[in-house]
Amino acid sequence: MNIISRKNSADTLVNFLSSCATRKYVKGFHIDIVMTKDEQIIYYSVVGSTQNDINTIQNENFLEIKTSQFIRLEELLNYVRNFEKMIVINIYNAYDLLNNEIEDIARRNEKYINNLVAILDEFPMLDFYVETNNNAILELLKRNNPNFEVGLVVSINNLDFKEADYYSLTPNMINLKIMDELLKNGKEIMINFSNWYPSTNCVSNTKKALDLLIDNNYDSIYYITDYPEEFYNFLTKR
Repeated sequence: MNIISRKNSADTLVNFLSSCATRKYVKGFHIDIVMTKDEQIIYYSVVGSTQNDINTIQNENFLEIKTSQFIRLEELLNYVRNFEKMIVINIYNAYDLLNNEIEDIARRNEKYINNLVAILDEFPMLDFYVETNNNAILELLKRNNPNFEVGLVVSINNLDFKEADYYSLTPNMINLKIMDELLKNGKEIMINFSNWYPSTNCVSNTKKALDLLIDNNYDSIYYITDYPEEFYNFLTKR
């Protein structure tokens, strides 16, 4: 059973990171990052953020938005430099094409990835998985010959399944035939159950998707969740 933990709104960052390190059934943690106007890459811990929130951050300098919810990525990684599990990093990139020139977006993306790779290279002891739902950023990541796994977040807006080391899906994107083919080709799969509280009494498409995975013995995939303990208990009591 492979559970990847995300911070929920009830957790402090210190408690979240500590629980990830000590819970044996947790294989790592999942975070979101954003690059600010002054090209600082930050860990963004606001639950339930919208695209407008992210756009606001990308158009502000770090010192203008600095709160406990925004931490420079290198500060976070330095805090967990002895962490021995996976660190999954999701790249938030929400530039609005109506308000930004395509050339400027391409320049920003390249700077974003160059800065990110430089930061991650400072922590060779850590096990990074870096993912994006943007095909252009995916190619930038692969072009850098990174010392980490590169993943594609598959969504209804991006069904290309471009070549990547692993694939991250939401429950509504689960397709057993496609998953079998990916696993056959040696790809890793993560299913993101963020913002869903596991309950045996719950009747939803999300629970049906989880039941489908469990019933078909997909033991090698990773489950991303904000509620790792509840998720673990839900899986083990089935």
